[in-house]
Amino acid sequence: MPRVEEFNSFATRFPQWGMPFGLPPLSDSEDRTFTAWLAAGAPASEPAPLSPSLAKEVKYWEQLFNGSSLKHQLAARYLYEHLFLAHLYLEDQGTNTVFFKVVRSRTPPGTALSVIATRRPYDDPGVPRVYYRLWRDPASIVAKTHMPYQLTAARRDRWRKWFIDTEYTVDELPGYEARTASNPFSTFQLIPYSSRHSFMLDEAQFTIMNFIKGPVCRGNVALSVIQDRFWVFFTTPQSAVGKEFSQFLSREGEQLKLPAGAESGIWSVTKWHSYARAQSRYLQAKGDFIRSNAAALDKPD
Repeated sequence: MPRVEEFNSFATRFPQWGMPFGLPPLSDSEDRTFTAWLAAGAPASEPAPLSPSLAKEVKYWEQLFNGSSLKHQLAARYLYEHLFLAHLYLEDQGTNTVFFKVVRSRTPPGTALSVIATRRPYDDPGVPRVYYRLWRDPASIVAKTHMPYQLTAARRDRWRKWFIDTEYTVDELPGYEARTASNPFSTFQLIPYSSRHSFMLDEAQFTIMNFIKGPVCRGNVALSVIQDRFWVFFTTPQSAVGKEFSQFLSREGEQLKLPAGAESGIWSVTKWHSYARAQSRYLQAKGDFIRSNAAALDKPD
């Protein structure tokens, strides 16, 4: 970039190097308007109120997300940590779709929303009880990060079947220590494997879009590590090896820990080598598991 005293000459020599590309500058009047708006705190107009039917739906879903039992709370945390990137929308939309984000709040449904802002969705919220609320997202929708996900009655019924009606016991909720909270195989091990598996398959495209559209990669290196073609395959939740695979995940949970568990953005070579070794051990164990269960995997369900 040129120095300030060099800029006029630079702009004359390279008139199309500006940003936005090739567009004329703001006029003095437009510049004064923009500056005054910034000086006033960049105020935005209030969004149009929700229709009574849509507001009723929001209230219903918030109640569903905030059951009082430990089982309900663990299921809600599982859903939140898988859906926090989604642009949620409801069935009764009318002409304009309104998108929501599911967020953690200090306050329960029916009161003013108080967002718990943390770097990661599994960071310690700092309150004894978390409430999961639908927050009307004011951001402009852009294709790079847009992952629409509709909350429907059919999806609600499937969630109830998988997470509430299925028999399992929750005597204590998992904590938020970074080392364990960053590993969903540890955090949600009380939820039956078949329920978690069914949820992930229910919207497989959305699941994979999380890898592609979520904040998970650096653009300047992504192109050198993403292959042109790759295969994704799944087993059914009722497959012959379901129970064995659930036990396999429990045994290998330590090898599936994530770098985020160390709560640091700066990594030494030693750290990276430790995760590389963990990955190698997991891939070896997974290969052994597949080979030992090949006959069961070949059986049609």
